[in-house]
Amino acid sequence: MYSDSFEGEKMKNNQTRKTCLITIMMLCMIASPLSNPASAAAARSSPCTSTICLNEVMPNPNGYDDASWPGGEWAEVKNTGAVAVSLLNWQLQNSNGKTLDFDANSIVGYNSSNSSTWTIQSGSWMVIARNADTNFWMTNTQDTMSLYDANSTMVDEASWSTAGSGVSYIEDPADAYADWIAANNSTPGSANGGSAPPPTYSQSDLMLSEVFPNPVFTPDNSSWPGGEWFEVYNNGSTTMNLSGWSVYDAAGNVIPFDQSHLVGYDPADSNSWMIAPGEYRIVA
Repeated sequence: MYSDSFEGEKMKNNQTRKTCLITIMMLCMIASPLSNPASAAAARSSPCTSTICLNEVMPNPNGYDDASWPGGEWAEVKNTGAVAVSLLNWQLQNSNGKTLDFDANSIVGYNSSNSSTWTIQSGSWMVIARNADTNFWMTNTQDTMSLYDANSTMVDEASWSTAGSGVSYIEDPADAYADWIAANNSTPGSANGGSAPPPTYSQSDLMLSEVFPNPVFTPDNSSWPGGEWFEVYNNGSTTMNLSGWSVYDAAGNVIPFDQSHLVGYDPADSNSWMIAPGEYRIVA
């Protein structure tokens, strides 16, 4: 009888211990979710820790994502500091670890003979375009893009959950850790929510003489001699320097007269960016 009573008490104690163990395990699961917090946080934005910060991104442009600028994907950075900064060797990195170097292909308006084209002034913006790069891309859902300085230090990070076609995204002013939000309009190279200042017109001997807006046998964004192009003509009596000239479309997109667009441009030959009186030049 004593033995039976002892065995019954032992079984009761074992059952109590099992119940306590299950309760503790359940409490631990509630306190520590199965998802990895580091993994979840990796998909979030973070505040900028530099004077050079991400300012606007276009992850899902109208048309092809890998189109040449002014088409395709792009990002904009802003210099919030007091001094100018060279952006050569800075990088963008997507959530897959693919990088886009800030160089002659990606920096909009880059001119190898003019260091100011890769140097961002205080309070200014610079546009970095994918520009047909096949090793980098932005996805339209659940993506994160990081900005790295020339020392390979991450200084800013942007994330978005979905990206509408033709919509650019900016940091949420209420929460730097939140996914970026849709901008009212796309403003590459100027303040968010605004638009580029209207052009100032002045008389010039350089004229648009011909345009080819809709090529038949090649895509619009094909490299010359395919794709869209226009022609300029020097109607004056003196040779003109085309370096620094550009054209804008109605959407504010810009095509600079540089080595990427001015046909025959050679960074090593200053004569190649000149246009003589009565001469025509092609910009593609």
